[in-house]
Amino acid sequence: MKHVIVTGASRGIGAAVTQAAAGENTIIHAISRSQNDIAWEKARTQGAEVIHYSCDLTNAESADKTLADIFHTHLPASGDTWVLINNAGMVSPVAPAGQAESNEIQHSLRVNVEAPLLLANRFTQALQAVDAFKMVINVSSGAGKQPITSWSSYCAAKAAVDMYTKTAGLEQKENEHPVYFTAFAPGIVDTDMQSHIRSHSEDTFAHVDQFRAYKENNQLLAPETVAKALLRLIESPPENGALTDVQTYL
Repeated sequence: MKHVIVTGASRGIGAAVTQAAAGENTIIHAISRSQNDIAWEKARTQGAEVIHYSCDLTNAESADKTLADIFHTHLPASGDTWVLINNAGMVSPVAPAGQAESNEIQHSLRVNVEAPLLLANRFTQALQAVDAFKMVINVSSGAGKQPITSWSSYCAAKAAVDMYTKTAGLEQKENEHPVYFTAFAPGIVDTDMQSHIRSHSEDTFAHVDQFRAYKENNQLLAPETVAKALLRLIESPPENGALTDVQTYL
């Protein structure tokens, strides 16, 4: 049986992954605050079972309990495939350091750092001894490697997740039944996050015109394109702990 756990599964890349990963003998565990009945019904027509878990990833207890519930209901077995895709993320607050609200920074770090680390930890704990294919894909960003003005929280969060990925992958090389870790940068994708970025003024975000040009010049990748590339990554995993990007798998 193939199990695909996706956070942020109701929109953008997450919703596209639920459809691209669908097939016989596949269970999609869709984690999100809201539902996307259209996307998930399409996945079901392709033979997949889709189970929605309502979860606010700013709540650490809720995030951890959600994954614990998945493994309590679906006991891992030898020969299974288990994939966790930490896709949920937020670019806010978009503001120079010193101008963001403290609660916005806290919210950002909970969604972008705390939640993926908690979920990856629970995933590894539940599956470490199981002789199965197991993989954690942390959706990353070029912002974790290069500073972008007004994105200090987002850049810091993605850099943290990248380093977690490299460290966890290094640790897993010593295990008999390793969990594969990778961070996947999807590029600039036509999602609600991009719409949110374009909505800012130049006073708040100096590069906003550049991001508006990406949309005007049709330079944004479709979520469906990115989802297919991500699934190719699963079929041909890189070295454990590697940082990868969408261009490698297009």
